[in-house]
Amino acid sequence: ESLAKQSEAPYEVDWTLAKVGLQSVTVRATDNDGATSEATVSVAVYGDTPVPVDGLRLWLDGSSVTQEGGKVSAWADRTPFGHDVSQADADKQPAFHVEGANGKPAVVFDGVDDLLDATVNGARLLSSDSASLFIVMKQDRASANNALLGWESNSHLNHLDLLFTYNDQLLFDYGNVSAGGRILAPQPERWDDLWNLVEVYRTGESGWVAVAGETVFSDTFAGELDVEVDGALTLGGVGGLHFGGAVAEVLIYNRALGVGERESVSQYLGVKYGFIEDVTPVDPNAPTLSAVQLAADDKFRFLVTGDKGGKVVLQFSENLDKWTDMQTYTNESGQMWININRGADAGRLFFRVRAE
Repeated sequence: ESLAKQSEAPYEVDWTLAKVGLQSVTVRATDNDGATSEATVSVAVYGDTPVPVDGLRLWLDGSSVTQEGGKVSAWADRTPFGHDVSQADADKQPAFHVEGANGKPAVVFDGVDDLLDATVNGARLLSSDSASLFIVMKQDRASANNALLGWESNSHLNHLDLLFTYNDQLLFDYGNVSAGGRILAPQPERWDDLWNLVEVYRTGESGWVAVAGETVFSDTFAGELDVEVDGALTLGGVGGLHFGGAVAEVLIYNRALGVGERESVSQYLGVKYGFIEDVTPVDPNAPTLSAVQLAADDKFRFLVTGDKGGKVVLQFSENLDKWTDMQTYTNESGQMWININRGADAGRLFFRVRAE
């Protein structure tokens, strides 16, 4: 499908993305002598999402599980990149719990041989020295040596591996373990048999892990991950180690998210799985009745503060149930007085303000 043909600079065109998925766009240039060159880029197109999508390369949640008889055969990636993980061997398929975490579905691994995997090119999933991972999980107390998730192309010499936890240690591998590609620390007190939101980050040489919103440890990596190769993406185990516990959601970004982005993801997951309460943010510029004063000429007045230049609507109610707009004002300076006649009606009414 041809989007446009341009013969004069600037060579620009608006592209309306109508279809969600991984799209390819090819640009072909022809000079005056008829010589041509072209370049193709892939564009991931998302619908409405509750999380940032720039760099999102894997997203697993309970809505994309394929199961039969309580056994999970596949877990589909919600991103357009299609990094689905699966298990054809029925004996190694994890279990599916409809109400695993805060009433949301979860996939349960037995810690023995349950595993979901796929072959994934590293460059389509990760970057060499930056990543952000969010995992809603619960580890069984009885499971001692765990490997939760990994991408591995050459055993411990080139892998991302989350050994959460191994002998009560959080081991975070990114690169060559034998050459400084591992950081670790004891697991937090809030761990065994508890649902947690686990955040794992690497940005350049720095790496850190947070559990339940608290940083458990941070340290420095040496070396990088070679992502220009295919590797095994696994959930529920890495190599000969397996994970005993449950996973409700996984998000992997191939970059280091900014502070605001990290907060938006953790807020979304925290509310979804009941770790935090959903609090509607307060608009600092919303108009507020700050004071009331008796005035001359049988009047009283309200001091209203809020957005400078914003529109303010004064409302009244007789029973605090139904509110009626009374008059609209412009708050020129960010602080204004509204005068009301003191009469029989005003004495029995309630007043408030809202932004227009």
